[in-house]
Amino acid sequence: MADPYRMPFFDCLLLGYSGAVGSQLLQELIRSDKVNRIVCLGRRQPSLDHHKLVFVSADMEKQTEQLDAFSGISRVYCCLGTTIRTAGSREAFRKVDYDMVVNAAHIAKQAGVAHFSVVSAMGADEHSKVFYNQVKGSCEHALKQIGFNRLSIYRPSLLTGPRTEFRLGEKIAQLIFPLIEWMLAGKLRHYRSISTNTVARAMLLNSIKTDEGTEIFLSDDIKQLSKAL
Repeated sequence: MADPYRMPFFDCLLLGYSGAVGSQLLQELIRSDKVNRIVCLGRRQPSLDHHKLVFVSADMEKQTEQLDAFSGISRVYCCLGTTIRTAGSREAFRKVDYDMVVNAAHIAKQAGVAHFSVVSAMGADEHSKVFYNQVKGSCEHALKQIGFNRLSIYRPSLLTGPRTEFRLGEKIAQLIFPLIEWMLAGKLRHYRSISTNTVARAMLLNSIKTDEGTEIFLSDDIKQLSKAL
């Protein structure tokens, strides 16, 4: 049987490279011997400097002007995301977590990108009464309609690891979860916390394979993917 991890170098594009998962994924992509070029599309220069990196300055609300940045790209990793508190309103939150993500996906499809990977969230459900989960679920539904050869959706639970912004709710949860996680067994294991580095590693390793179709990974699935090699 052919080794699914034996494949030529590829060029990729990373959205949300300054965030919790995105910054970790950027480091993973730099270290990978499978990655030839990494296009970072955003407003600010990446904090890292490396010969693989190509920074393209872009207003994320006007991505239609950045079609050329997707040229030659076979994989897009989307780690865009915020909170209602940080965004300032529900409308502003939706603009980031839905509009920007879906718009980027449409451009990627137009440019011929075969594989789109996106960080969603546990509980994502377009019919949810919880606004956050409803937006995440609606975004997933929209992405499925675009028709990528391969769509990978990652739904991590509570994220642990370094963050560029302080989130009180998550900080409190990170202190409490270690005390109760031992009780989360069976299907509840997906609600155990997961590190941003684990999510990033899983996204990279899974994208090296050449599968097709739509796949959704919950937290424990993501942990298993991160150990693929």
